[in-house]
Amino acid sequence: IRGLIGEEANTMIVGADVHAKIITNPSFREAVKYQQITSRRDMEKQIASWLGLDNYLVAGAFHNTAVEGQSATLAGILDPENAWLGYMNPEVSEKSQTAFKVFAFNGGEGGLGNRYRQGVEAKTYDLVQRNATHYEINLYVDLKVIMADAGVFITDAVA
Repeated sequence: IRGLIGEEANTMIVGADVHAKIITNPSFREAVKYQQITSRRDMEKQIASWLGLDNYLVAGAFHNTAVEGQSATLAGILDPENAWLGYMNPEVSEKSQTAFKVFAFNGGEGGLGNRYRQGVEAKTYDLVQRNATHYEINLYVDLKVIMADAGVFITDAVA
């Protein structure tokens, strides 16, 4: 990555199986044995530090692969055995180098709750017959690849 864009990789996104291998790795276990890890985010920060990265994330998003109208068939966006390593610019500007950017935009007309703010719409409905309140959040974001050379996709990262 450095040879292609002049920046060191600073971000790794891994599937669940890759993450499981890392947290059971003896070298990693030794490196963190005196650290207090109380949350998943603490663990991710320790792994990032151990790997010499700024960011380490475990992919957890799913998408529906079923034909429209059929029962949902959910699949992970990133295969559990795959990983991505690349450069994410922490200070994104119009002309900055980065692997991808997330664009937040305002959706259509306003909703029943808060107006759209930076791609987020929040709604609440009182369900009187159930004596409950329904909360709904819609995110209006778009992920775009900016520089494919700023990252490398690793298939079958674990055996």
